[in-house]
Amino acid sequence: MAALAERIQAEKVAYITEQLDLSSSEAEKFWPVYNALNDSQRELMKAEHKAYRELRGAIDSKSADLEARLNAYLAAKKSNVSLDVEKAEEYLKVLSPEKTARLFVAEENFRRMQIGKLRGDGDRDSRSGVPPRR
Repeated sequence: MAALAERIQAEKVAYITEQLDLSSSEAEKFWPVYNALNDSQRELMKAEHKAYRELRGAIDSKSADLEARLNAYLAAKKSNVSLDVEKAEEYLKVLSPEKTARLFVAEENFRRMQIGKLRGDGDRDSRSGVPPRR
């Protein structure tokens, strides 16, 4: 499974690099920021998934701490949204507004392409149905 995750991450890096058309100077500044924020997001997503499982379990068991589990889940979701705002602020320190916007679009398109692959749609941009820009 780790090999698959590494392959997908390498594809994502290549896709983002190509979509943003980063100069070597921009790439040198951008990738350390991106990687650090991506690590933070990964940890927040783990916390959100854990809170979701606990909330689902509390519902299934009719637990007395359902409200606490709901609040924990909502707090985890809020942290993820707050990180998106922080990411934009940090990216704008090293990229132009246009490249920052392109980054968010590229990440979403990559995510959709991966979902399409899982569904068997192949290597297509699920929004437009056309192969991604190469």
